[in-house]
Amino acid sequence: MDRIDSIMKDYPELQIKYVDMPDKLGGFIYGTTIFLDKNRSEDELIAILYEEIGHYKTTVGNIIKDGLGCAKQERTARVWGMKQHLSPETLEKYSAQNIDSDYEVANELGVKVSYLHDIGAVYGYKYKHLAY
Repeated sequence: MDRIDSIMKDYPELQIKYVDMPDKLGGFIYGTTIFLDKNRSEDELIAILYEEIGHYKTTVGNIIKDGLGCAKQERTARVWGMKQHLSPETLEKYSAQNIDSDYEVANELGVKVSYLHDIGAVYGYKYKHLAY
């Protein structure tokens, strides 16, 4: 069972469809179907999947239109997904090891450095290196 199937076993009411997506859009949810970009790596798709499940769990109504309320719901879903993806205990384990590079941690966790930093910021961590 791959990692995406492992995540989805906790959400049997949802289904995934892999499709071609426009640039910069990795996925979206419509009803109980999550559409994921079939051209992305599994590591990227896992982060996207958690965010889309976050929309399912936290979003109310259509948030595609612009506006502060929509931006807040987008952020809420993203943070929910990040917290499901990596726990504070997981990050603490790496923090306690005094690893020299955030790139090394990101690689071991299967995430991009920028995503690691975003999750870390949610939990209040500071990082030694910045992704440019």
